[in-house]
Amino acid sequence: MFLGTSCTKVETISREPMVPQMQNYPSATIGEYRLRGGNVVLRSNPINIPKEEEGEKKEALKKMSQMFNSGGITAYLRNYITNTQSVRALTFDEDCRLNITFDIPYPMFVYVSQIGEIYMCPGDTAYVYIDVAAKSREELFKLDGTGLSGEVNRLMQKITPKYLSRDQYSSFRITTEDQIDSLMTWRDQQVARLDSMVVKMNEGLPELAGCSPLASDIIRTKILVWYQTMIMDSHMSVQNVFVDKNACMLDGEKWRAFLCKYYGYLAPREKHLLDNPLFLIGANDTYFNRLAFSVFDSYTIGGRNEGYPLRFEPETYAKLGELSSTKGKKIELANKYVREKLHINPNCFSAQVCLMSDIFGSAVYGIGSGKKADLIADNVSYIMPYITNPELARIATLTYRDYVRNYEVPEISNKPMTKGDSIFQRIIEPYKGNVLVVDFWEMSCGPCRGEMLEERPEVNALADRPIKFLYITDNTPDQCNKWLDENEIKGEHIFISRAEWSLLQEKFNFSGIPFHILVDKLGRIHNYQSRQDYYNLLGD
Repeated sequence: MFLGTSCTKVETISREPMVPQMQNYPSATIGEYRLRGGNVVLRSNPINIPKEEEGEKKEALKKMSQMFNSGGITAYLRNYITNTQSVRALTFDEDCRLNITFDIPYPMFVYVSQIGEIYMCPGDTAYVYIDVAAKSREELFKLDGTGLSGEVNRLMQKITPKYLSRDQYSSFRITTEDQIDSLMTWRDQQVARLDSMVVKMNEGLPELAGCSPLASDIIRTKILVWYQTMIMDSHMSVQNVFVDKNACMLDGEKWRAFLCKYYGYLAPREKHLLDNPLFLIGANDTYFNRLAFSVFDSYTIGGRNEGYPLRFEPETYAKLGELSSTKGKKIELANKYVREKLHINPNCFSAQVCLMSDIFGSAVYGIGSGKKADLIADNVSYIMPYITNPELARIATLTYRDYVRNYEVPEISNKPMTKGDSIFQRIIEPYKGNVLVVDFWEMSCGPCRGEMLEERPEVNALADRPIKFLYITDNTPDQCNKWLDENEIKGEHIFISRAEWSLLQEKFNFSGIPFHILVDKLGRIHNYQSRQDYYNLLGD
């Protein structure tokens, strides 16, 4: 029998390449990750102390502690869910030791200046060993601890140089629109690196062999955060090309199209990059802030950035105006944008964190004034129908309870004056009787310099009024004076040490700059949201 070839036509089907997904991750239920707050102790101990006479040892340790203290040691503990933070200025004793207790809302990486990120889990003690014999800054600190904190800190010292080192970090900054295609090519390369890393983690990183499942999950989450942060960082530079932040829209149609295209890689990777509760305990101190200002910017439902980037959707933005203060409807529009334009589930974990962060942060940002508990109650009533994660719903309820306790119950305070209080009183004493506009800034901060330039006409126009503009920085006069003189920045320029800066950060509980406060003629501190605030204090 003759077997001929079949004449059946075979069609070639084009398929998108498979996106690798994380396997055996998370390795436990979310309830096993102890997403509860509590106390954690941070201690430091010097090691490898030279064998000298006791007096010489003491002097060597004293000099080292003075070196650290003069540079300012600051710990930043951020609650991503409520967009609040606690800033603590740390001081070494003469034996170069620290012993301080933190109250943290859940396990987290805490950034400590000069030292770096330290993993802290409630109930544990985190150790910083200071190698007195270290020959480089990289060898100076060794992290350890008890329980999960110790295990994660030890592993991170193996993981960071191999997978997360600075020389492996890539960035792409654009200044003109014709660089967009190059940026997208760069983004594709970084997404490919991310996928390749997912494959490696699925195969098993040798550094994680033998570690506990909890520690493995946290380390792998940290790696995912690193790649995602890298991609988000370069997106931020595009805003300067497309978006006029002082107006409603500049090339809005192109910006909208770019935004959806740039973050198109997230939808097929949603499970491990967005709908992932482990990011709460494995992210760094700025991750959710970046996420809220990029992917989930549409959940900004208050303030001057309201509805951004929904404002680039002309019909949708018009509806926002019609809805006035109906925040629930605004959330529905934001959810629709996330679902239809970014193809992301608006109920994913990260979206809900960003929504809660905006709601609570809008009520507590800055200092003082207003019935905040009333605002929180109003906001909670809007967001709760959209919070489907039971853990986040629990935290929202507890947070509202705390705000009521803090802002509704009269506070009786006889707190002793802190070092930060003394420093600030010394700074403002020469200007007593004036309204003070206090601006914390640094030369390396572009937005700081930009705001000083924008405010320059106001400073000049109010020169004869009882108001003073105090520009406080931990930079030196040599670093600042050339730029200040060339740009004719008037006002009172106050230069303080890095240690004094840390103590003022703790007093006013800020980390990002520019940071502003107002002081009235009686020395009372007020929030600063706009220039109208200091005109109000002047009585204009």
